[in-house]
Amino acid sequence: MAASSDAKNLMLDALLQGATLNVSLHTADPGVTGANEVAGGSYSRVVCTFAAASGGQSSNTQQLVWTDLPACLVTHCGVWRGTTFLFGAALTQARTLSAGDGFFFRPATVTVQVS
Repeated sequence: MAASSDAKNLMLDALLQGATLNVSLHTADPGVTGANEVAGGSYSRVVCTFAAASGGQSSNTQQLVWTDLPACLVTHCGVWRGTTFLFGAALTQARTLSAGDGFFFRPATVTVQVS
């Protein structure tokens, strides 16, 4: 059964609005548990706000910035609501980091979509 655009928007808003959300970085597919999260350096998840859903999707409203990261290959990102992993996805392009590097996502580049 197909969901209407309004139903998709309601589902996303129920998950992404009114709660503390964080974006994580991963060195391999996080699966359904948030596995393979970057560790070391000054890494920690970054607080993120998502726009109200439209057209069955929602994106981050601000720049997300990590500093002083460990040497690693970042391949995926994830979204958490508190301590609950919601979903993850592969980056368009993996990025090799050297110790001390930073990483960022511009606004409207982390997009969650219900299809």
